This record gives sequence, structure tokens and C-alpha cells, in this order.
Amino acid sequence: MISFNFTRHISAAMLAALLIFGCVISFVSTGHASAAPVATTAVVLDGSPNDYILGGRTRTFTSANATFSTSADATDFYLSINGNGAGTGEFWSVWLAAPRGTRLAPGTYTGASRAPFRGGTQPGIDVSGDGRGCNQVGGQFVVEEAVYDTTGTRLTSFAASFEQHCEIFGAPLFGEVRYNSALPYRAIGVTTPTFGDQVVGATGPVLDATIANTGTDTLAINSVALAGTNAGDFRVVSDQCSAIVLQASMSCVVQLQFVPSAAGYRSAFLAISDDTRLGSHSFNLNARALAPRVSLSTSSLYFGQSEVGVSTTAQTLTIYNAGDAPLAISDLSITGSAASDFTQGASTCSSPVQPGQSCAASVSFIPTRPGNRSATFTITDNADNSPQTITLNGYGVAYADVGMSMGTSTFFPKTGSNLTYTVTIQNHGPDSAYDVTLTDALPAGESFVQVQIPQGTCTTPALGQTGTLVCSLGTVPSGGVLTLNLTVKITAPGHSVVSNTASISTSAIDQVSANNSATTAVSVHGRR
Repeated sequence: MISFNFTRHISAAMLAALLIFGCVISFVSTGHASAAPVATTAVVLDGSPNDYILGGRTRTFTSANATFSTSADATDFYLSINGNGAGTGEFWSVWLAAPRGTRLAPGTYTGASRAPFRGGTQPGIDVSGDGRGCNQVGGQFVVEEAVYDTTGTRLTSFAASFEQHCEIFGAPLFGEVRYNSALPYRAIGVTTPTFGDQVVGATGPVLDATIANTGTDTLAINSVALAGTNAGDFRVVSDQCSAIVLQASMSCVVQLQFVPSAAGYRSAFLAISDDTRLGSHSFNLNARALAPRVSLSTSSLYFGQSEVGVSTTAQTLTIYNAGDAPLAISDLSITGSAASDFTQGASTCSSPVQPGQSCAASVSFIPTRPGNRSATFTITDNADNSPQTITLNGYGVAYADVGMSMGTSTFFPKTGSNLTYTVTIQNHGPDSAYDVTLTDALPAGESFVQVQIPQGTCTTPALGQTGTLVCSLGTVPSGGVLTLNLTVKITAPGHSVVSNTASISTSAIDQVSANNSATTAVSVHGRR
């Protein structure tokens, strides 16, 4: 003998087949599946997103979460709902009315106006509550059941579905009402998870959103999706609800995660397509994303003037976490054209900086050459505006005494001959001389032939032309000597004097300027 326990009803054909094989069948009822329909009082209210009364909300009231009071004569059905049992503190009312002088009976009532002010031939509808009502109403309703007492003047059972538009053309509110009726009704209830706070960039725990059939009819879930402003900050991990039919009192689960991409309050909604009269429902998802936020004590550090090679007193940059999540600093660096002139000192930023706390990093200025020196101090971290930067500025100074002398290969050149000037540059210190530059404006009576230099580069006149010679000779250390040879061609006529003056300059502070130039004069004889 084979025994089967069933938790759902089976078809007659299946029952016959089992009996043919001599099976003994015992049934275990789940309560709702095989029991006879039970008369109940219930109200389902479904507001579309722009409906004035519900504003996209869904409400289902039964004797389990509300108390009802009814006025139900032959013409007007009025049901008031006290939703305190649902924990909402809401009060609602549903008023459906036949045209004046007629009885409510099964059928469709179109062109309904606001029930208490309806015309003589108009049906009436008025659904209001939670402090909201319509001035004017347009709508319709379908009476599915209307049972009267023995006098025929009072309704003892009533079932209807309805559609109401505030101000006649407003967004629809759909609903169903059952009063002592066993007819099934369709309703949906969704419990969304509480996500709590989550750090930006981190993945939150997997949490359940439960979709329940809170009515007595079947409920088909066509699809479930995420939508809304920050839908990308939420993730569907598992969807057990799309394309299924829920029996009464059954539920399914959609598993969600919060994966915020930016700080602040983030919102989306769970969009459900179903076979209720409204056809779709949206349930809010709300969470807060935490993130560190960097606040710096300054946007720049200025170290003033310092001699080349001499360190300034270190200055401190304070890095404050003004956010609501730990600040992890991964790198502190100095970059830029004069990065080597600045030195990062001690730092207390190796450990995460908690919200409301700070850490500090020190920087010193040790100029490698004179003049304005600048660089960028960069903080790389897990804040959404990483990296942060501040400007480092200082002025380097050097003290030198650059002198020069200029000799010549002959003091009595002939017209048409070449003459070579020997220029000697010496730095008498105490510091190196930086950016040393020689300038020589060739006088009339001389044209350029060539120049020989031990270092650097020169801009020269064209061969055979008069002009200015400029040589950038770079750095000359303290005690250093440079020797240059400049060859020119004498073009001046005989019995004339040609005087050539050259000068030098440096970006260092030249303590003796009297020796920064030299002049050599030659007497020109007739042609060679």
C-alpha cells in the first residue's frame, strides 16, 4: 500500500488515476487551499503614483488590522475604516452609490461623480482618508455582489471594484471592497529591508524584500526591477518572484544589496509588474551612504626666503576627516618642477583617520637654486574627491661674486683679419652662481665668426654679421672658472679704434657688481 500526503488540491483526473493503481490517499489541508470560501470584510486601496489620495501607496485592510463600520442601504454603500490596528493611525472611507431612487445591483456603473453631490441619474463614488479628499470626482465601479436582507432595504453582503479620479481627470485610484462577502479579491503587500548605513564603495549585506499575496485571489508577479534616482546603488542578487503566481497567503523573496557609489541619502524603488487592477507597484528603497570627506588646514604652504641648500623650519599640514566614514590615506607625495626643493617630514597619517579626527604631515623647504620655487603636495585617499592637493611655494637665494675679464689675441689687428677675445668668468663665492649669462653686443667694425664655450648654449649673430651674442652658461660653483673664446672679423677701416664690452649676470645675489663687465679696445691698421 502506498500512502500520499498532499498539501494542495489535486484534479479529478489525477485522483482517478491514483485509484486505478490501488493507492490509498490521505489529504492534509493547508487551511486556505481546500476550505470553503469564508465571508470577510476587506478593503484594498491602490493609488497610482500621481493620485492625490494615496500618492502611489498601497493599503490593504482586513479584520486583522482594522475595524469597520458600515451604512449599507439599498442605494448607498458606505464603509469607514479605522486603520489603527495596522499601526498607521489612518482613517479611510469608501462610498459607492447607485443613481438616486435605484438599488445597488450587480453590474457596471460608469460616469460616477462625487457620491454626496451626484445628480439624479448619476452613480456616486467617494474614496477619501488620511486627511485627503477630492473636491470633484470622476470614476466608475463594478458591483460583483449585492445581497439584501429580507426587507430588501439593507445590504447584508456586498462586493465591488472601483476606479476614482480626483478632480475628474486626475490619476486613478483603484480599489476593491468586500463586505461580508466570500468573493476573492486581489492584493499585494511588500516588505522592504532596512539597509542601514554603508560605506561608499563597499558591498552591503544581502537582505530580503518579501512580496506577499495579501488578498484571497491569486496574484501573478510578472517582473521585478530596480528603478529610480539611485537605482544603480542597489543590486538584485536573487529574484525568486518574477514570472510566478502566488496563491493566497503565499509570498516570495527578492534579495537585494546596497552598493553605494556616492555619499549621502540614496533612494530607489522596487518596481513590480503584476496582475492587480493597477498593474504595477513601486516600493521605496532608502539607505544612507557613508564616506570620508577631507578638509585641509590650508590650500598652500609658503616658506618664504631661504638660502640655497639651507632647510627652513618644517611647516605642518593638518588633514581633517569631516565625513562619516574612516579616511584611509594611501599616499602623500610631492610633485612638480621644483619637487626636489621640498622635503616631506614626519606624518601621523599611516592609520585610518576616524570621523571628526585629523592627522598631520610636515614639509620643509630646501632650495636647490635661487628664485621662485614651487611644487604640489598631493594626498591620495578613499574620499570621493581624492586626490587633494595644496601648493608649496618658497624663494631660494644664493650669494655669489661673479667677475669677468676679457683679453684679446692682438691689440693691433688689420682690417679683414680675425680677432679672438678670451673671456674668463670666475665665481668668487660664497655660493654657487646660477643661471650665469654672458652678453656681448658686437660693436660696429666687427662681425661674428665663431664662439667656443666649455658649457651651456649660445645664441649668436649670423656668420659675418654684427649682432648680440648671448651665452647661457648654467651654474658656476664657488671658486669655479669658465673660459670662452669669441672670434670676430675686423671690418673697421685702418686707423680706427674698435671697443668691445661684454657683461655677465646671475640669478644669485651678486654681492660685487663692479666686476660684472669688461671692455677691450683694439687699434685697427690698414688691410693685411
